[in-house]
Amino acid sequence: MNVIIIDPRERTIKQVTVKGESHEWLAEVISCNMFCIGSYIGGEGDAIFVDDEGLLYEDLPTYFFKIDGRVLQSSNPQMLAGKAVLMGCDESTGESQSPVTSVEQLTEAVRWCGLGFTRCTRTGITVDLKEFGAAI
Repeated sequence: MNVIIIDPRERTIKQVTVKGESHEWLAEVISCNMFCIGSYIGGEGDAIFVDDEGLLYEDLPTYFFKIDGRVLQSSNPQMLAGKAVLMGCDESTGESQSPVTSVEQLTEAVRWCGLGFTRCTRTGITVDLKEFGAAI
């Protein structure tokens, strides 16, 4: 199965081939303990998987990106934290598959938001961005 890795620190988007039925490789690629869907994109069953705890690393630098909904349909207009993986899903079986969205489509839609720090408060999580790589 092909997947697309989004690395906001390196500002790269690349397709790789993964093998096996287990998703252990996903947590390893994202460098996390738990992962979740950060956004559904494109309307064809594709999903971006991110570190489920990515916004909870207070005072640690994190690189952010977002999907420009004007370019590619996205269920989440917010910034996503850290490395991510785009995979497809066979909606009839629920099985993972190669995404319908291409590297070129994703590259056009990704906006690099730069380096930021998160703060968790009683009212929510805030992100203080230290740089801007593109309009967000």
